[in-house]
Amino acid sequence: MRPTNVQKLCTTRVSIIFIGFLLLYSLVLVKLFNTQVINRNYWKKVAFKQHFGESEIPSKRGDILASDYSILAASSTTYDLYLDPYTFKGTFDDLKKIFDYLYKNTNTQLKRKNDDKEVNDKEVDLDVYKAYISQKEAQWRDAINDKEMRFKYLQKGLDENQKSYIESLKIPSLHFNAVGSRSYSSDSIYSHILGFVGKNEDGDNVGYFGIEGFYNGDLSGVSGSLKQERSALGSPIIYAGFDSVKKLDGSTVVTTIDRAVQTIVYNELSKAVKDFGAKSGVVIVVNPKTGAIISMVNYPTYNPNRFGEYYNDNPDIFVNNAISSTYEPGSVIKALTMSSAIDLGIVTPNTTVLDTGPVEYSGHLVDNWDKKHHGEITMTQVLQLSDNVGASMVGSKVGSKKLYEYFQKFGIGDKLGVDLEGEEAGEFRNYKDWSDIDLAAASFGQGFSATPLQVLMAFSAIENDGILIRPHIVKEIIFNGQTVSYEPKEVDRVISSKTSKTMVKMLTKAVSGGEAKYFVSKGYNVAGKTGTAQIAENGEYLPDKTNATFVGFLPNYDEFVMLVKLERPSSSIYASETAVPLWMTIAEKLANYYGLPPDKYE
Repeated sequence: MRPTNVQKLCTTRVSIIFIGFLLLYSLVLVKLFNTQVINRNYWKKVAFKQHFGESEIPSKRGDILASDYSILAASSTTYDLYLDPYTFKGTFDDLKKIFDYLYKNTNTQLKRKNDDKEVNDKEVDLDVYKAYISQKEAQWRDAINDKEMRFKYLQKGLDENQKSYIESLKIPSLHFNAVGSRSYSSDSIYSHILGFVGKNEDGDNVGYFGIEGFYNGDLSGVSGSLKQERSALGSPIIYAGFDSVKKLDGSTVVTTIDRAVQTIVYNELSKAVKDFGAKSGVVIVVNPKTGAIISMVNYPTYNPNRFGEYYNDNPDIFVNNAISSTYEPGSVIKALTMSSAIDLGIVTPNTTVLDTGPVEYSGHLVDNWDKKHHGEITMTQVLQLSDNVGASMVGSKVGSKKLYEYFQKFGIGDKLGVDLEGEEAGEFRNYKDWSDIDLAAASFGQGFSATPLQVLMAFSAIENDGILIRPHIVKEIIFNGQTVSYEPKEVDRVISSKTSKTMVKMLTKAVSGGEAKYFVSKGYNVAGKTGTAQIAENGEYLPDKTNATFVGFLPNYDEFVMLVKLERPSSSIYASETAVPLWMTIAEKLANYYGLPPDKYE
């Protein structure tokens, strides 16, 4: 064997080790360069977060008020008390004063929930009470001893006074989480107007539906923050620097809703839906001069304080049918068809048409709802009798283009811009796609869809001298001491003042001499129109299922225009026997509330 060159071998090994250390040193230099130069800003932020703790200062969600400034929805703050066991150096005895304050020195009662009401039980059994206290004490002791944790809840839902007392004891390692909660007055009466506040996918509080959804940005406000230097253990350094961003509480939203009217409407509608065996019902009351929505009620309804309980059973319960559900309105639309014809000078109230039987359009027969035919009748009688044959003839005289344009000006086929989340526009095909039967059907309210609010506002324009006003439900927004008031917005002059006055007279006669005359108010003149519309399913109209609507107003007073709609009433399919009696009952109570003297003497 050849002798080993020891010196050469040692030199080689030393060189390898040197190169290895050189590479390692180079890697360290590269890493330092990357950290201190290339990613300098990133690591500065990481260091800042380690040295400084940032706490959110939640803003208070703004209140929602009725028109009289009483609270409909309000936010309150409760506090969750928690312990940092890792930094807490004491024992249970150091917290016993707080424990006794929360559980022993107050008139603590165990309570149970019954439906929506909180009910106090009889005096709690002493043994049960002692067991409850023992259980809470064991929870506190376990929290104190769990030294690997930085966060353990001791008690949730404390009020401001309880928080202040605990803070006054100045016990280290005790902290609070502020928790905002939303509460709604009157349980279910205002639910579809208000909506509710829930969590989004990021866990933030967000308004859903109604005013909560539409005005979420105004109501939410802007949270503040507090940045403060902390020690290695995470405790604030008292004399170190800090930076704060002031919170901005949410705006207060004042609605146009009259609480008294809303209560009257809710009570009568809920009763009528049950009495008439309807699937659902909607009532809307609006001031035609300002567009202010005085009342809006859906039934069935839900309790926004417990909205989560309804979601799995029937999530559709949250939909506001007054603005979000569309339907074929039926014969109420004859008032719009007639307004168009009169405004164009095509007919007068005394113009006659001949109704001797069904009329064919595009291979389809148009017949009257009761299959009866009345010979020569005037335009006023077309409305009184709710005559489909006569209405289709009037529509044919107006023509597709003009009828379409007038309906659009009345607000059909487009969103009205009401300040509630979830408004739908309905379906209203362009007149260029209409056949003769489409024109005929549109003339008496079939073949297109609209929301109850659209139908109501069309009648509001007839009452309001021919001018359509944009509907709204908020009259003021108050932010930081400043008040912004809503000013009524004119959408369009739909018909002339003369046509408006003519139509008011015709609609008054339509009620007094029409199919619903036996249910009409004995004390007040009423102008309006019924609508009994068949419901379409799978491309066919159901013979025994209808939507019953009545829209009207008191022609000698300007206080309100009101729509009543009942979906699928089972006691009678006719609006004259369901929607009309309900409308008259509510209207007479509203007249009494507004102090309107009777104007009808027979």
